[in-house]
Amino acid sequence: MPLPSPDSLPPKLAAIVAHWQSLKRDGHDLPFYADFEPMAVARLLPNIYLLGVEHEPLRFRFRLLGEAVLEAGAPGRPGLYVDELPRTGTQSNLHASLTAAVASRAPNWYRGPPTLQHHAHVTELEGVMLPFAAADGRIEAFLCLTLYRWQSGRET
Repeated sequence: MPLPSPDSLPPKLAAIVAHWQSLKRDGHDLPFYADFEPMAVARLLPNIYLLGVEHEPLRFRFRLLGEAVLEAGAPGRPGLYVDELPRTGTQSNLHASLTAAVASRAPNWYRGPPTLQHHAHVTELEGVMLPFAAADGRIEAFLCLTLYRWQSGRET
């Protein structure tokens, strides 16, 4: 789904979107991945995961997963491709969503129950997928930040 207005996003999501937008160079619709410095958003790193984009064939590889992502039991691991995740009906949905995001070149927002296997007590996710361009203009990576809402009411 398209991004809602920044003032309606939870603070961590609003902060990562603002940072991503601040990286855009004049005349370019997207920031360059080369300009992203993870330590500039150090307080958000636990909720961040990065996906690299490979073209021909189009594949998505996990580059970095923060502590909160791992604690929530997300199935990705650095170096693993999305299409190598344990086969579930929703695994192909994630690949389809990422493929659509490459084509649209637009950030995406989502909120709802996990569609991939997570820890059993994670009841809801809310997050953003923000595309980065390469020098040749193709999408090179996605900066993703997810909030995890647990059955206990805790949010990580």
